Amino acid sequence: MMQLMLIILAQIILMVGLVSGIRFMKKRTTGEWFKKINELDFLPVLSLIYVIILSMFSGKWSLMFGYLLVWAVVVLIVVVIKIFGKQQITRLKLLKTSWRVSDLLTPIMWIIVVGLTI
Repeated sequence: MMQLMLIILAQIILMVGLVSGIRFMKKRTTGEWFKKINELDFLPVLSLIYVIILSMFSGKWSLMFGYLLVWAVVVLIVVVIKIFGKQQITRLKLLKTSWRVSDLLTPIMWIIVVGLTI
């Protein structure tokens, strides 16, 4: 139990450190491409890695599969609504929509997984 708590604390520190590090670098660099990066764009990837690590240490592999299933279903529902809602749809718009939904959904799902592992 203590090992899980330390892992969760380390994950929170890494997540906050990455977001604040990106903000710091955006202020210090002059490159336009770096200023276009959103801090939230790294959270889906990080939260997926964190859920895999939590599943390994807690022995509850069903959490990872549930996480992936819920994420895929929600993204699919939003994309289908987007397709039927507009006439002009492009691949780029669909990818941006699914990524933005992931930006919002995956940190919330990570918090739920943390609550279920404790």
